[in-house]
Amino acid sequence: GEIVYNYDVKDALKDDVVENYKMVYLKTHLNHSEQQQYDQLTKKISKRYAQLYSNSGSNSIDIDKQLKLLLFKRSRVVNESEQRKYVATKLILDNISRKKIVFCESISQAEDIQEECAFNDLSTVIYHSKLSQKRRLNALNDYQANYYHTLIGCKALDEGFDVPDIDFGIIVSQTKT
Repeated sequence: GEIVYNYDVKDALKDDVVENYKMVYLKTHLNHSEQQQYDQLTKKISKRYAQLYSNSGSNSIDIDKQLKLLLFKRSRVVNESEQRKYVATKLILDNISRKKIVFCESISQAEDIQEECAFNDLSTVIYHSKLSQKRRLNALNDYQANYYHTLIGCKALDEGFDVPDIDFGIIVSQTKT
């Protein structure tokens, strides 16, 4: 439907509805194999775009299913890059005393980060849609009760939940929001 009301982050900050925050972007790199995949997909995307452009004769071509799939696959290579788990784990280590939440793109990425944290003797709790409802509730309750200072989750947490003492967030996924 139509937009009923606009309320942006600036207004929410001014009204003390949300806490002031600082956003820092960290650049990660693809490993050799990931870079090769990325380059191969980019060539296929360019080729497909050229085919569509030559057939339509204009810049306003519709993106077809094949092109969408190639773009999705390339985006996945970036989002699932191996270095992201190392950077996320380092951020967790560097902010050990803070209450943290880590947002991941996928369940596998969340599990990879939790494994890397365990390898570094960090105790974390994970939350995602493939866990039973009981395990999800236990994870949130344990996190809210401060048994864990780091919650690692993915899209299952998009709707939000109330943990007022979180003071550090890590968004591992590439996002437009």
